[in-house]
Amino acid sequence: RAACGHRAGIVAILGTGSNSCQFDGEKIVKRIYSGGFILGDEGSAATLGKLFIADLLKGLVPKYIADDFASRYQYDYAAIVENVYHSTTSPSAFLGGLAPFILEYYNDAYIRTLVDDNFRAFIRRSLKQYDVDRYPVGVVGGFGNALKSIFSEIATQEGITLSRFISSPIEELIKYQCFMHKLGSTGKDSLYDYLYYLERLDRHDNKREILSILVFVAFIVLACFQAGMGVACILIWSLFQLKRYFKVKNSYEPYLTSLAYIMRMVDVGREVSE
Repeated sequence: RAACGHRAGIVAILGTGSNSCQFDGEKIVKRIYSGGFILGDEGSAATLGKLFIADLLKGLVPKYIADDFASRYQYDYAAIVENVYHSTTSPSAFLGGLAPFILEYYNDAYIRTLVDDNFRAFIRRSLKQYDVDRYPVGVVGGFGNALKSIFSEIATQEGITLSRFISSPIEELIKYQCFMHKLGSTGKDSLYDYLYYLERLDRHDNKREILSILVFVAFIVLACFQAGMGVACILIWSLFQLKRYFKVKNSYEPYLTSLAYIMRMVDVGREVSE
C-alpha cells in the first residue's frame, strides 16, 4: 500500500535484506523468494557487505581501502568468521553495517563495480521476473532510498521504470490511512452506482416539479381573493408534497451522496498530488 496505494505495481524492498513482489491493486499476485543473505538478498546492504568481506579475505580489495578498514574496524579473520557464522546477534546486520564504510569509497572503480553489480543482480535475478514492461517499480527501504541516484541510473540502464522511493513505509501507510479516512465510505451503494445516478439525474424529467410550482402559485393567488379556500388548498398541496417527498426520498439520496463523495475525492486527490 505504501508504494502502490490502490494501483497495480511492483515493489522492491532494499534494506539490510532485500525482497520484492507484484501487486495488482488489491493483493500480492507474485513473489520471488529473496533467499536471505546466504542464498540471495541481492541488492541489499548485507549482500554488499558480504561481497566486500569475501574479497577482503582473499586480498582482492585495493590495498589503501583494506588498510583503512583494518585500522578502523580491527577485524581479523577469526573475528569476521565469528560475526558471520557464530554470532548470537544478526549476521546480516553485521554485514549490512559495513555498507557506510564501503560507500565512502564509491568513487573507486572497484567499489563502484561492487555496488553497481549488487543492484544489477537484484534487478536481473528478481525484478525482471515481474511484468516490468507494464508496471513501474516502487522502492522501499533505507538502503535503496539512500542510494536512489545510483539505483535509478542502473534501473534506467536495465530498462526499469521507477515510480518512487520510500525510506520508511510506515509513514506512507499512515498517510494512506489518513487519506482513506478523510475520503470516507461510499455508503450502501458503490461508486459506480453513484455515477450511474448522476447520469440519470442529467436525464431527469422536471415537468412534475414545474407543474407543482405553478399550482402552488395559483393557490397563493386564490388565497388573495378567497382566503379560506386558498389556505385550504395550500395545506392540501403541502401534505401532498410531504407525502411525495418521503416516497421519492430514497431515489434522490444517491444524487446528494454521490456529489459529496466525488467532492471528497477531488479534495483528497489534490492533497495526494501535493
